[in-house]
Amino acid sequence: MPVASWRKWWEKMRRRTLIRQETQVVFSTALEREVTVDFYYPKRLPRQPLRLCICQDGQDVRRMNLPQILAQLWREGYPPLLFVAVHANADRMQEYGTYARVDYMGRGARSPLYVDFVRHELLPLLTEKFTISTDPRHRTVAGFSLGALPAFDLAWHFPQTFGQVGVFSGALWWRAAKFNPQDPDANRILHLQVAQSVTVPAVRYWFQTGTEDETEEKSKRRRTSRVKKADAEEPE
Repeated sequence: MPVASWRKWWEKMRRRTLIRQETQVVFSTALEREVTVDFYYPKRLPRQPLRLCICQDGQDVRRMNLPQILAQLWREGYPPLLFVAVHANADRMQEYGTYARVDYMGRGARSPLYVDFVRHELLPLLTEKFTISTDPRHRTVAGFSLGALPAFDLAWHFPQTFGQVGVFSGALWWRAAKFNPQDPDANRILHLQVAQSVTVPAVRYWFQTGTEDETEEKSKRRRTSRVKKADAEEPE
């Protein structure tokens, strides 16, 4: 086998064997349903405790080539990590929300139950299954879009458990009152929560958004509006 081909094969094998992926379905007493959870961790577990990252909307993580991303990070010297991807279900709009209050449409009513699931059911499972760090600085909670709301809130209200947060295209528009075009930034629940807080938790937040996020969202709204209009105009 030529040297170049051998190197490609060896690199391919390293990537395949470096990360182990495991899926487990757990029953949540708090949520009264089964929850699918994906675990990504080093195939050869280190002696030191693993750092932890819990990500909401875990069903989308499967499209991210995460094993290759983690393998690259570890080759670059990043500490070994247990990445936990928690799948959402059809009740996502109720389970994902802000911990302290629902939005103006009553959405997010089950968010406290989801927080209970993470804190009192998922974390004990992880502690039993893996050796993970107890240092909040080595524990991260993350989420995409709506999933970023419970991620933000988990660390804000429980900084002794999570010391880092990843907010990716977060749904920070979540409002306590209907959108007001004369004051578009008003009534955003997390904004109010931060502004009204006397103390700020010792948590590191990472905010990231795509350059096309707003354009894509407007495009979706236009398409939805056209569909609704067409349905309304359709004769019975």
